[in-house]
Amino acid sequence: MSQNAEEQNSGQTANRTNRQTRRFQERQASKAAKKVATLNMNGFGNLHRDSPENKWSGINRMMVEKRIAVLMLQETHLTEELKDRVEAMFSRKLKIFSSPDPSYPTRRNGVAIVLNRRLISADDAKATVIVPGHALHLNVQWQPNERKNLLVIYAPTSAGLSARKDFFIKVGEFYKARTHLPRPCLMAGDWNCIEDEVDRLPMRHQTRTDPSVEELDNLKLDLGMKLTDGWRATYSDRMEYTFVRQTSQGARLSRLDRIYCSEAVFRTARQWQISEPPVKTDHSVVSVMLTSEQAPEIGRGRWTMPEFLIKDKFMRDYTKKRGIQALEEVSDLQRTGRSEGNNAQIILAKFKEDVREKARERQRILVPNLQQKI
Repeated sequence: MSQNAEEQNSGQTANRTNRQTRRFQERQASKAAKKVATLNMNGFGNLHRDSPENKWSGINRMMVEKRIAVLMLQETHLTEELKDRVEAMFSRKLKIFSSPDPSYPTRRNGVAIVLNRRLISADDAKATVIVPGHALHLNVQWQPNERKNLLVIYAPTSAGLSARKDFFIKVGEFYKARTHLPRPCLMAGDWNCIEDEVDRLPMRHQTRTDPSVEELDNLKLDLGMKLTDGWRATYSDRMEYTFVRQTSQGARLSRLDRIYCSEAVFRTARQWQISEPPVKTDHSVVSVMLTSEQAPEIGRGRWTMPEFLIKDKFMRDYTKKRGIQALEEVSDLQRTGRSEGNNAQIILAKFKEDVREKARERQRILVPNLQQKI
């Protein structure tokens, strides 16, 4: 084969691969439901293959198994070089947008938004640093004709209440000064404060003295968010926690990790969850499934009889007997005449309803027996 022919074949193969990749990404981007999660990973760890400190292997596995499209991370300790190594390690299946701490990038702070390329397109996503190492904004394609703006937050720790208050003010002022920048419809992260004593164990009456809580409320109002985070709005009386700290007096629990969203997004959100991560950290994962506001409403669908009931002798005999009865009722119409309350359509509907109810009744009997045999 000549060199020109080889180059032509190589070019055709590359074009075909590019087309397949584009089609795959378009299909993923058009999926109506996507899961968003947040996690404080408590440090970078390492990239050794079999090391328990290899946190990014656990993160990649979690995003695959739980089908997380967008993961918002805090305390990443991630430099640009480390970010490139992580992306290369997973064959570019993860796209990472990161903002490290400007002074000590491998020792403290750092936020990132990770896109799972298997589930969402990352080609034209654009990140904007709000506060280096603490707040990062991302504009990403959600549907072919829809984009979403997300904000990841790592608030200063409880060591400095005034620092956290100033931080929330700074984030709000950043958006006020940039009217061209779209406001996020969802923001998530480690807020390092609680808004209600029910979110702390043991409880103590100190929330009102935290000046940052009021500024956090102001930030939510400025950005058009619901004042209550999505998990608490869904589970108003449940007590769960996302952070645990061991002290000499015992374990201290609190719900520091939260996801806030706009009212419009909350109406399309479901499956709010708190779960344990597969990496070594003292925080839990908070996640939510978001459906598109433009997606059509899908009902429960049409009921169909399971295949094993079609083969069931009892159901066959019942359906045959009930069908004969329905035919006799239709024949009687020739003698009695049809009416609005008694006609062939009503007889047919009643026949189908009776068969469906008998099938469900039979299914409740047979399924436990099948499970026992399994």
